[in-house]
Amino acid sequence: MQAHTRSSERKLFLESLLDSGKIKLEQAQQPKIQALPSDASNRKYFRIFQAQKNFLLMDAPPQTEKTAPFIQIAKYLQAIGLRAPEVYAADTKLGFLLIEDFGDNSFSKLLKRGCKPLPLYQDALAVLIHIVKSKDATAEIPCPKGSVEFWLKELAVFSDYYLHALLAKNDSAKNLDKASSAWQKCWREILLNLPPIPQVLILRDCHVDNLMLITDTDSSTKNSPLNRCGLLDFQDAVVGSPAYDLVSLLEDARCDLAPDLQKQLLLEYLAQSQLDRDGFMLHYQVWAAQRHARVLGTFARLAIRDGKQALSIHFPRVLRLLENCLARDAKGARANHILKPLVNWFDTYLPEHEAKLARCLHKGEFLGAFLAAE
Repeated sequence: MQAHTRSSERKLFLESLLDSGKIKLEQAQQPKIQALPSDASNRKYFRIFQAQKNFLLMDAPPQTEKTAPFIQIAKYLQAIGLRAPEVYAADTKLGFLLIEDFGDNSFSKLLKRGCKPLPLYQDALAVLIHIVKSKDATAEIPCPKGSVEFWLKELAVFSDYYLHALLAKNDSAKNLDKASSAWQKCWREILLNLPPIPQVLILRDCHVDNLMLITDTDSSTKNSPLNRCGLLDFQDAVVGSPAYDLVSLLEDARCDLAPDLQKQLLLEYLAQSQLDRDGFMLHYQVWAAQRHARVLGTFARLAIRDGKQALSIHFPRVLRLLENCLARDAKGARANHILKPLVNWFDTYLPEHEAKLARCLHKGEFLGAFLAAE
């Protein structure tokens, strides 16, 4: 019944677009519409084919998705010279947007087709550096600041789903509660020990699936990285550490980046952003660990609660990325390693973590997706 209601609401929105002239009939009765593959969220996208240029219809159920922040942040990104989709029509109450169609050339698809990664990643790097250099406009960023409490709430998904899946059958509820409480305590200590760093808009999901190569540039001035690199999926943006988005780009949960290329891009970012190197690298360590832990929890939630198992194949990669963070911290030059509380937490509550994850996957705790991928 719910799906039928949503379909009816979408049809009414399309009819309003026709009535207003924002879209036109391309056939006798209806414009040609194509459903696009869905992502991990509850949003759906439909391509509306038109004679001059196509549009996308974003269907974002208001119970779980945000359209008003998408509109506001898109305007901000456009105002500082970046390519976010134009919004041509909106019903934020029902969760429908008619937006610009950037086409099908996502960075992830281009990489799978064999495109050289360096030019694509350097375009993305140029966008992130531009955001850092636009930090003086922070007061105008239409999104909240990511406080310690905000990030602790984000990290709860790890203990609520991932930790629970690995320990629930062998540990009492009391032990799980103790581990969850210690998880929050160790992360509070880590985040409070971070040195200050310039705060910027962080997109939160800046990875190759959400970056688009735009080829509609019509002059040499427009054919720059800031115009070529289209941005998607930024409705959850907050004000925070610039290291967060760089981690999302260089340590992607869904695909591997060659270590030499990762190091080259990191060095280019440090040189061009002109941020304090030592302070930034501490942030990079912390936000890498935070993001990988949160992704593990998010993928577990998608599999366990939502029955979406496709992303479960990436658990081993994300775990490897998290372990790399902890290993880098152990080799760090500082006497008081910033991630030591996290290392201690794993030693106490998740010893033999990799083996526990492998057993959990093998027994089908994440809906057998790992076995299906083998």
